[in-house]
Amino acid sequence: MPMRMAHSSIGWLVALACGLGCGPAVPIQQVPKVDQNGGGALDASAPVALHEDHLHPAVLGTQTADSLYADALGQSKPLAPKPTTFEADKVKVSAELCTVADGKLVGPNGTELYSAIRVVGDRVAVLFGAPTQIKVYKVESGAGCTLALDTSAGDAGTIKLNHESVEKLSADTQGRLYGTSSGSGMLRFKKDFSIDYKCSAEPGGHYVPHASARWGFAFSATGALANVDFGASDCRSESAFLDPGNHAGPFSSIDALAFSGELAVVGGSLADSGKKTVAAFTKAGKEVYRLGSGPASPHADFSSVTALSVCKGGICVLDAVARVVSLWSSDGKKHIVDIPMGKLLDLHEVQLSDFTVGKVGTFVAASQERDVKRVHEGLIYRLSGL
Repeated sequence: MPMRMAHSSIGWLVALACGLGCGPAVPIQQVPKVDQNGGGALDASAPVALHEDHLHPAVLGTQTADSLYADALGQSKPLAPKPTTFEADKVKVSAELCTVADGKLVGPNGTELYSAIRVVGDRVAVLFGAPTQIKVYKVESGAGCTLALDTSAGDAGTIKLNHESVEKLSADTQGRLYGTSSGSGMLRFKKDFSIDYKCSAEPGGHYVPHASARWGFAFSATGALANVDFGASDCRSESAFLDPGNHAGPFSSIDALAFSGELAVVGGSLADSGKKTVAAFTKAGKEVYRLGSGPASPHADFSSVTALSVCKGGICVLDAVARVVSLWSSDGKKHIVDIPMGKLLDLHEVQLSDFTVGKVGTFVAASQERDVKRVHEGLIYRLSGL
């Protein structure tokens, strides 16, 4: 979930970047600042989400923090990683840096850059910024990885969420996108990326559809998990079958969920030990396995479970704290390999936000601080071999 910074902070300045001086300056968009003490929107506003050439101090207004950040941005050098190939234990994974056609994303907080990414049919949806927006990209054919805005989606490729809160993205096999928030329920989008409906079902939190798109699971940060039926205009849930409040279920918190066939693969913190692990459940809530439940495995405990996906050869776990993608067999018994993402992406202090596997490829959303403090750059990579 994107971190929010105090309203006087430069943390509200997030920029889409193509390089200082590469285009004319335009007026900066303004958005409400948020009272971090829960008081709602404040009267003041701050600039967000613009190309780097729009951030010259002459057009930033009078706020000192804005000018200081613009100076820092101008002194920084864009990242120039040279992604590599990882090969071990019959696994070969290569990474390539994607060119994002509408520019590089920069800002003082890496977690507010590319915070979620999801393949939706033959498109790639990316969640970013403060305030939150979703951009929809087409993967261009030809050599290399180029993401071009799908101008047929939303407002010329951008889904402006206004006051809707979105923290995670999911997708179904019918080509529909889902945006969820721990406190605001779920938005389901139509295939043209216009909003289909909004709903909220117990236990709240985040929603992940099954491949059928007729049902799925809702999970909460408190460790609750429940079946959800997705209707034509609403969603509804059965009673939560994993509910720490009723002393049911192994998790004190749940961080990520993905489907492996009919099983829900769930990652979170165990209530009895606090350790991070991944377990699989049936639709009825019966636990089938935990990763590493076969032969004793030192790899079964994770530093974090940032994202999960079925991938080539089994189940992939993105551990952002350890900066690895951990690959497991489909039955969860065998640990195959940990892929060091810093080395693969050529980012030695990489922040990993999310990854997604789909029809048009496997993508990773990441960021890293440039050579100037508090100037972070967002990057998207496409992986082959997973």
